[in-house]
Amino acid sequence: MLKSKYKKEKQILIQSLLNKGSCTIMLSINLKGTSKVKDHFIYECVYLDQGEEKEIFVIAEDMCRAVDKIRPLINQDISANKAQFIVGSEEALLSRLKNN
Repeated sequence: MLKSKYKKEKQILIQSLLNKGSCTIMLSINLKGTSKVKDHFIYECVYLDQGEEKEIFVIAEDMCRAVDKIRPLINQDISANKAQFIVGSEEALLSRLKNN
């Protein structure tokens, strides 16, 4: 069990991270459900990118692959909307897999 002194509200946590110089860090990865894509899941990924909080949904086989899909987008001055577009939706992933 996590001690209560470590449980902070999100904005307080973000400010604390920024004060310590952590401008790029994963805040949370939550499994949201199963995907239409075989053997894939939907992950909600919340992260700080150059001090800006971003939230995107990633379709991946596991959470490590979800992080791998986000990694190239870090420190590139890409908005959360553009990052979501680049990572893609279920339909985009199904189309990519079908064409391969």
